[in-house]
Amino acid sequence: VSAPSTVDETLGSVERYLLGLLVGYPLVGKDLLTELNKDCFIKQDARALYSALRDLAAQAGFIRLSADGLLERLPKELVSYAEGVRGLSEERLAQSQETAESEGRALLAALQQRRLKSQLRDLQEELSQGDDVQRMKSLKRFRALAKELVHVKTEQ
Repeated sequence: VSAPSTVDETLGSVERYLLGLLVGYPLVGKDLLTELNKDCFIKQDARALYSALRDLAAQAGFIRLSADGLLERLPKELVSYAEGVRGLSEERLAQSQETAESEGRALLAALQQRRLKSQLRDLQEELSQGDDVQRMKSLKRFRALAKELVHVKTEQ
């Protein structure tokens, strides 16, 4: 089995750091969760935790939860992973000069950029195939995604 690429490790680290901030800071997480979607996460365990957090955020009282209170409400099979990413995020945030919110925003932008770039690569392949009508649809979607990517980059 080959070792994961540095890029994969880095992106996985971004996923874990952001999820840890979402677990550790429910008030910050509530805002960020509205801007995320499942496609921002590659790892299955990250997607599962994101989905559980999104479901919890939809419930009344979410922003008043402590990190420990949030952990108590997660499905049992996700608690260990959630505790791990929370610990990772606490360590990294302690070394950072930024707030949890600004760190979360930067991580959110990185995940959104990755998602958009992946979709753009897929559309590039579609542009080289199919008939003219399909190519035009793909080109319109490509332009919209490129515009969204520029927007995400300028918000940083």
